[in-house]
Amino acid sequence: MTKKLLIVSESHLVKTFVLRTLQKMREEGIETRMDCMLTSLKNPSDLAPLQDFFDNVYLLPSASKWYHKIPKIRVLIQVLRLLKLGAGLPKYDYVHFQFMHYYYAFLVMLFRLKSRFVYLTFYGSDFNQIGFVRHLFNRISCAFANTIIAENQVFLSQVKAKYDTNNKIDSLQLIPLMPVIENMFGIHETQNRSSAKQFLGFKETDILITCGYCGDEIMQFDLMIESLQKLNQNEINGRQIQLIFPMTYGRNYQQNHAYVEKKMQNLNLPFHIYKQYLSNDEVSALRYATDIFVLVSKRDQAASALYEHLLAGSLVITGNWLPYEHLDALHILYRRISPEQLSDQLNEVLSQLEIEQNRVKQNYATIRKMIAWDENKHLWFNLYTC
Repeated sequence: MTKKLLIVSESHLVKTFVLRTLQKMREEGIETRMDCMLTSLKNPSDLAPLQDFFDNVYLLPSASKWYHKIPKIRVLIQVLRLLKLGAGLPKYDYVHFQFMHYYYAFLVMLFRLKSRFVYLTFYGSDFNQIGFVRHLFNRISCAFANTIIAENQVFLSQVKAKYDTNNKIDSLQLIPLMPVIENMFGIHETQNRSSAKQFLGFKETDILITCGYCGDEIMQFDLMIESLQKLNQNEINGRQIQLIFPMTYGRNYQQNHAYVEKKMQNLNLPFHIYKQYLSNDEVSALRYATDIFVLVSKRDQAASALYEHLLAGSLVITGNWLPYEHLDALHILYRRISPEQLSDQLNEVLSQLEIEQNRVKQNYATIRKMIAWDENKHLWFNLYTC
């Protein structure tokens, strides 16, 4: 009998972080039937590719009554509507929540009664920022789950320590197949920094410093810009420094465009803000074009952009408050600094740019081994066929 899998998540998360992995599994012969329950539809354009792939897509209709604008009432109604939708779905062998929100707790309990295995994937930078009540609901969810999943061992350990104090739940480090990274693996042998810069419209001699990866204020634009003001010079050996701000998404990203533009007017350095969505080819090119990648966000759990820049050979400077100990354990070459060190580190790296770039080339093989599909696919197959 064919086994059945249900993915539960928001449309943009399924499209971005889940779809390509499942497509690859189906290409390689998995026979598990795959359905999807969308808890929200962020963008109508997300729906078509999901409907093309999944056997069934169950969509929670939009809610537009006036009382839906009241936060606490909205959450309560959302939970009730999710339960109603979930109750009408068939039984499954596997239900995978990708990715966990606290208000899924009652839905997790429901599907535990209707499935053999319930998996919870936790993500991100908000883990240490949410309050007691949300952690409580997450702990309830974990009590009804078979396995909790995260993308790196450090974060997985934090989740286990918070929600599974009796060590009763299986845990698994599992990295999805990201389209940009898959694309980078395909072009790495032929791609170079000069051609990537030309593809994006920069001079091949330009020195590109990419600041963050989104337009959310957690990127700490003030810290980056203040440090950039302290650069010793705006060119190195005749090569012009260009500052890049990828700000195509994130909370209040459009308002932050104007804020960064205003702040940058005081710097004697050319800059470019990416405001519109970038294609996978453009994102890949930006990774390879970047000489220095600065990531000093308030919080993070190893965004895919970090791995992509390490693969491409960017010189990565990041905050020592971010949980990247798993990279240290792998002997990845990058710089972890305190906020007050950023300007000095930028100047130091710029002064010996070519030497540094030759050193970090070895990161590619290590990161590839950690995140490549061939290294992880057995875990995915086991999860959905056991």
